[in-house]
Amino acid sequence: MSRLSWKLSIDPKLAEGLAGVYRSYDVVGDIIIVKIPFDLEERRREIGRLLLERNPWARLVLRVAGKTNLDDRTRELERIAGGGPTLTKHREFGAVYVVDVAKVFFSPRLSYERWRVAQQVHHGERVANLFAGAGCFSIQIARQRAATVYSIDSNPDAIRCMRVALESNRLLGRVFPILGDSERVTSAMREIDRVILPLPAKADRFLGIASHMLGRRGIIHHYRECTGSRSECIPRSLRELEGRLSRVDEKGEFEVVGSRIVRSVGPRRWHIAHDILFRRDNMPTAIMRSKQI
Repeated sequence: MSRLSWKLSIDPKLAEGLAGVYRSYDVVGDIIIVKIPFDLEERRREIGRLLLERNPWARLVLRVAGKTNLDDRTRELERIAGGGPTLTKHREFGAVYVVDVAKVFFSPRLSYERWRVAQQVHHGERVANLFAGAGCFSIQIARQRAATVYSIDSNPDAIRCMRVALESNRLLGRVFPILGDSERVTSAMREIDRVILPLPAKADRFLGIASHMLGRRGIIHHYRECTGSRSECIPRSLRELEGRLSRVDEKGEFEVVGSRIVRSVGPRRWHIAHDILFRRDNMPTAIMRSKQI
C-alpha cells in the first residue's frame, strides 16, 4: 500500500493535513522527529501512534516543540508516542553515530554533505572540526581517509556521544574529541590542512580564526544561511562572504572553489556550503570565483 493511500484510509480529516507532516519528519536511529502543523497539534499523540504503526522499527516519536537554539542547535522536543531514552545509534555510509537527540544537534539531512567533505580529504591530512556536535563529520572523514581529526565542541553531552561512537567505529587515536570553547582551544593550533565550520550562526565570525590555523595552503568548509530565491541565494551569499573575507586580518588569498545549496531551512531560507581555498602569501586579496558543486 502506498503512503498516500495509507494516509487516505485512516481519518479523512486527519489525512487532509498529514501531507506536510510526512514531508518533514526525520529518522534518527530508531527515533522519529516530526514537525506538526499548528492546526494539528491537538492531535499530535494520534499522529505519533500512526507514525509508530507505519514504521514498526521505530520505538519513539518526538515532536519539535520549540525553536532551535542557534548557539548549540539543540531544540525542545516533546514525546508524543512510544518510549525509551532519547539516546540512539544512527548508521550512515557505513559509520555509526551515537546521538542523544534531546541534548545534541544531529540532522540526517546532512548525510550527503558529510560524505562529500570526507571525499575531499587526502590521506595524512590534519583536520579541525569546530562545533563538532556528535562528531559526525569527524567520524565520516576518519573512516574514509587516514586522517587525523581534532573534533571540538563545548557541549559535554556531545563529547560523551562522540567518545562512545569512536569506540563503535574503532577510530580511537584517529579522532581526538576535545571539550572546550572553539576559540580558546584553537588558539594554539597551527599547520592544519582543513577546517570545518558547520555552525552557520558562528561560521562567519570564525573565518579569521580558521585562516590562522591553516598552513601555507588549506581548505575551509564554511556553512551559512542566506535568504532569497533559490536562484539568487548563492550569488547573494558570495557577496556577503566577500565582505567577511575582506575584513579577515590575514595576508593571503581566499578563493571560493565550490558552492552548493545543502537544503532549505525555511521559506526562502537556504543552508549553503562554500569550500574556500586559502593560500598564504604577501597579497591580502580575496578572490571570489566560485563554481556550484
